[in-house]
Amino acid sequence: MRDVVLDPFLPPFLFPALCRKSPFDACILIELLRELHPATVIELGALAGGSALFIADQLKALSISPSHVYSIDNSVERLHPNALRAQLTHNLSFVPADARDLGAILTDEFMAQLPHPILVLEDAHVNVVGVLQWFDRHLHAGDYVIIEDTVDTQKANAVSHFLSLQPTGKYAVDAHLCDYFGPNACWCPNSFLRRMRD
Repeated sequence: MRDVVLDPFLPPFLFPALCRKSPFDACILIELLRELHPATVIELGALAGGSALFIADQLKALSISPSHVYSIDNSVERLHPNALRAQLTHNLSFVPADARDLGAILTDEFMAQLPHPILVLEDAHVNVVGVLQWFDRHLHAGDYVIIEDTVDTQKANAVSHFLSLQPTGKYAVDAHLCDYFGPNACWCPNSFLRRMRD
């Protein structure tokens, strides 16, 4: 893993609902959406729903279609009314589920019918290695996983542990994204992972 050079502390911004992304991370995410054209986005950790709404709005603005955003959280009562209403106008669904038992909602059958490329954003801060191992069974070459907030040592260690369990070359850190504004100048250092092979 490369050294973390910058740990920016930037406040959350208000979209029409609270979105806890630094401006750097928001710009990098838009760049990834533009490059990847994900058909499916799965976000773990909805909070108020602002991040999922931001992603769905960017997909719409970039004319990336068909695409759908699934935002998963075990506390959907925290969702902002604007985020809930956006399900009517955007390809966006908020799904109540626990990151410790993803298979209860995201069944193998459901995952098998999802179109690729898939972008997974882990921002639940629960069972990180287990979540990454669970999604590993369902991702294909070209799919992406972003593990957010790996400026936190515990999360960074979880990512390192997950990668140590994988065959060499199965995943690669996308340095273009991590270093978009300078070496690891984001809240997800070394955590924009591209699946390189099935």
